[in-house]
Amino acid sequence: MEARGEWRVNRTESRQGWLSSQGRLILSPLLGRPWRLELTYRARHGILSTDVEGTVLPRLDTVLQQAVGEVTAPSVPRWQGRYHTLSGHSELRLSLAPFVIQQNGRELAVRGGRLRLEGVFGDWRLRALLDQLTLTDGMAQLALGPTELESRYTYTEGAYHFAQRDHLHIETLTLSYPSYDIQLSPLDLNSHMELDESELRINVALDVGDVMVPSEAPDTPLLNGQIEMELSRINADAVRHVIRRLRQEASWGDESLPMAEGLIARLEPDLRKMLSDSPRLDVTTVAIDSPLLGIQLDADGALFLTHASWMNLAWLILTTKRAGKMARAG
Repeated sequence: MEARGEWRVNRTESRQGWLSSQGRLILSPLLGRPWRLELTYRARHGILSTDVEGTVLPRLDTVLQQAVGEVTAPSVPRWQGRYHTLSGHSELRLSLAPFVIQQNGRELAVRGGRLRLEGVFGDWRLRALLDQLTLTDGMAQLALGPTELESRYTYTEGAYHFAQRDHLHIETLTLSYPSYDIQLSPLDLNSHMELDESELRINVALDVGDVMVPSEAPDTPLLNGQIEMELSRINADAVRHVIRRLRQEASWGDESLPMAEGLIARLEPDLRKMLSDSPRLDVTTVAIDSPLLGIQLDADGALFLTHASWMNLAWLILTTKRAGKMARAG
């Protein structure tokens, strides 16, 4: 987790023994508003394997706590794991009990979920299952699930090279209003990100199943389709340098304030260098079909942006963020 430069991991408590040990880990993201995960663990050590179990407790800062609202859950999430001494293979399982979040008349209900993480150094696999999630705001309601996420992350020492594949599958998504409903089934998002010797490439494919409006056309889809694109030629050395800088920030920063003040400004020259090879955006597939409206769209193409164009875009984004921050401060 630390190799990617995205997380800070601290061990705040540790009691070591020959046959058992216990302690507490704090995981916090480097970027974004302060929050963290507190993991307690109790390990039983054997000759061939070590069994571990513990709890996971999310902690939010005051602003986030006010934004999220009141959380009601029957129990603290618990996790179990095993480490195989000879092979170095590890596995972790987390069970999430149903919980409800309420704030200002809005409600988020999650029926429960399961997570499994396993692998060895350089090759990790993640599988997460969420039974159903329902967001209610007055008379409107959004329900999705079951939802499944499968991810594989492979890397070399220090994440000099890495590849990550993700597949998100949502079986059903329903948006309900008093006057009509919109139903989508299924929705699939695939992504592949790879950093090699020369460039970072990101490929994304979105498959949208039948979108139905039962009150208007119960048997005819409003639309369905697929979109696929790839962003390439992002300078690899600059990406690695940004990762190193993020690791430094993680080691220097305060765990109560994951993103140090002025971080974006300090990273600005490195972010510009990531765009030095004139990145290319290839839209390989746009296929949208609307049986209800009798419309079909098929397209593809490529977008080449010069170094100067990317610089102007990056500068505009950074300047806008700074202006917004100054306006809020004023």
